[in-house]
Amino acid sequence: MQVATGASYSPSLQITTKFWVACKSSAGCYSASVPVIGTISKLPANPTAPPVMRCDTGVVNLTANSSDTSCKTLIWYQDSLRTMQVATGSSYSPHLQSTTTFWVACKSSAGCFSASVPVVATINPRPAAPGVTPAAHCGPGSPTMVATGGVNCDSLLWYSNSSLTTRVFFGSNYSPNLNATASYWVICKSINGCSSLPTMVTDTTYPVPTLTLTNQEVCRGAIITLTATPSGGTWTSPQLGTLLGGKFNTNLVPPGMYKVAYSVTNSNGCTKTDSVKILVNNCGPIGCTVTQGYYGGNGKACDGDTLYSSPTALINKLLATNMIIGIGPKSILIPMGSGATVNAVMPGGSTPIGLTYTGQCTISTTNGSCFATNYLKNGRINNVLLSQTITLALNGRMKNGILLTIPIQQGYMVTQSTTGCGSSATTVPCSSSSGAMSQHQMTPSVANYLTNNGTTNATIADLLTLANQVLGGALIPGQLGPNNITVPSYSNVNDAVTLINETFDGCDQFIGYNIPLCGQMKPAVTTPTSVISPITAGQFTVYPNPTHGTFTVESPENMTNTVITVLDLNGRVIARQNISVSGHTVFNLENVTSGVYVIYISDGKDAFHVKIMVL
Repeated sequence: MQVATGASYSPSLQITTKFWVACKSSAGCYSASVPVIGTISKLPANPTAPPVMRCDTGVVNLTANSSDTSCKTLIWYQDSLRTMQVATGSSYSPHLQSTTTFWVACKSSAGCFSASVPVVATINPRPAAPGVTPAAHCGPGSPTMVATGGVNCDSLLWYSNSSLTTRVFFGSNYSPNLNATASYWVICKSINGCSSLPTMVTDTTYPVPTLTLTNQEVCRGAIITLTATPSGGTWTSPQLGTLLGGKFNTNLVPPGMYKVAYSVTNSNGCTKTDSVKILVNNCGPIGCTVTQGYYGGNGKACDGDTLYSSPTALINKLLATNMIIGIGPKSILIPMGSGATVNAVMPGGSTPIGLTYTGQCTISTTNGSCFATNYLKNGRINNVLLSQTITLALNGRMKNGILLTIPIQQGYMVTQSTTGCGSSATTVPCSSSSGAMSQHQMTPSVANYLTNNGTTNATIADLLTLANQVLGGALIPGQLGPNNITVPSYSNVNDAVTLINETFDGCDQFIGYNIPLCGQMKPAVTTPTSVISPITAGQFTVYPNPTHGTFTVESPENMTNTVITVLDLNGRVIARQNISVSGHTVFNLENVTSGVYVIYISDGKDAFHVKIMVL
């Protein structure tokens, strides 16, 4: 079956088909027929290639594959018409700046191509690094650090390490519970999963001051200076307000327990507040002295423990160790056991001056000795400041030095007489003698120097040191001492030392400064002999007594129809108040005049009465 003539034949075939072709000569002769096969090869299937995305500029790893065995080669193109081939193989990794589409096709061994398949390489922009607001706080706490994102920031992620392996929070505000300074790293993450560079944010934990405070127990009448570590803070009392310089004046409050707050702020602005307890007692010590006249004479004297009939015996007891008088380039040695010599050269007189001999003299009555040559006249000390300082130094050794603990302040030192010696000593009550209490003005220039030269809570021990310093030349009267305070004159120092030696002569109880005397208190005959113990009557306890106006009545709980009535000594009603069912009743008499009043407590059946002194 002839299908065509000529040198070519182009049939449309569906399957591989065999044809034969022969040559025919002009004579009509045929050559042998030669077979010609028209092979129909199958097109390879289209490859598969997933889209790829990455964050920011860089290499994109494109991949394609085909399950068709006729696919011999995968060829990558930059266009769909396959005019610009860029790679062959199952993968292609171009470096891209922006989103780009590539095409990939399968080519069979017969040279047949599949359709070109588009592959999109998407380049997503990274979000900008987040902005942050650091935090700072004092001591342990949960401060809030803030992070904010810009365009493409879908979420904020917090990490505790710079390598971003430990995520701790998700969101814009992070408030961890911290005890110390800590840093965190925050990134922005876009909706496409692209992360920004990290931004570090720090929470700074500043230390809170660590306070060192000490509770105190003091005798009423003292002005104490409260101290704390670190210093520089503010002391505040509910009763006295802000305490300038930390000075707590016990004269302004009745005996009792007081809570004083201390607050200090350090250089980082961190504040710490704590409080101390101050127990104010009416417990002035009993100080014992004898005068220089006694040390140079004869008779009996009490050293606070024992009654001595001989000054020499007393002096020898006090001179159990050597004693040095004078601080500085000039001094006097009083050896232990030299009581007879001290007794022989006392009392002293004449003008108060400093020591005159540069060096140390030993007390002596021997003619021509250093001491006799420079400090004696007619066998007695010729310098009243020297003799009074020796006296105070000896007095300061009595009863374990209790005299030296008594405070020095401006104003009038008030003491109360005692009777007896040692364990039998008792305070003379105002009811027994209107003159039981006495007052003596502390030398103003000396008090000013001792309370303003940097000394904390000046005492008689500081006065003794001052006397030794001006005697020995360590301090020169009239010149500026510590804190630019003028050193008192020899005469003023002598006056202050003499005041102490004479005020406590025979043993007196120290009461305080600027406190009303017995006569000013208008005492009644039954005035209590002690200011430390509350008055007890039946079921009731009334305290403090004496009082500055406010007192408390302790009673059994749930008492009803029980009334407290305050009467003056003429029987007139001053005030009346029901007893509290709690058993704790506070009564205010601050507006009444000083004096003795009767507290009458009655439930309508039984009655109790006690007397109370209002200062």
